[in-house]
Amino acid sequence: MSSFFDRLRNRSKGAPIMDQAMQTMLGINPNAYCAKENGQSVFLEDHRDPDDRMFRLEYQCTGDGQGTRVFVRYNPWSPANPATPDDLPILDTHFYRGEICIGDKSHGHGGYELGYAVLRARHWCVCYSLLREHGVHVLRQVEPEW
Repeated sequence: MSSFFDRLRNRSKGAPIMDQAMQTMLGINPNAYCAKENGQSVFLEDHRDPDDRMFRLEYQCTGDGQGTRVFVRYNPWSPANPATPDDLPILDTHFYRGEICIGDKSHGHGGYELGYAVLRARHWCVCYSLLREHGVHVLRQVEPEW
């Protein structure tokens, strides 16, 4: 008896329906929404931080899971809880027009493998909640990289 994914792969004259990026994402989060847009693999996932705040994250990458860019499509802090002036410089570095910085190679062009990007984006959500709840000084004590 073949698995569900084997049946998907074999449904179209042997051509795989799921690319490597989709297999990676569904392995990390079986509830993620997967799509192809303009030749890119695109994924949406809802992720909750440890305090149960929900973030909606969008990942865009190549079919082999490389060059991942990450966007926050919903976060529980905006616009009802705007950032303080002390938080603005750090937010400019780590959050620009919805795209988040998950490392040195991610500014505007991606550069990380999808699996790594998902873990970094989830970590980003925790750090962002810590920043918004306790301020930049507490965040920098816990996560000096920010």
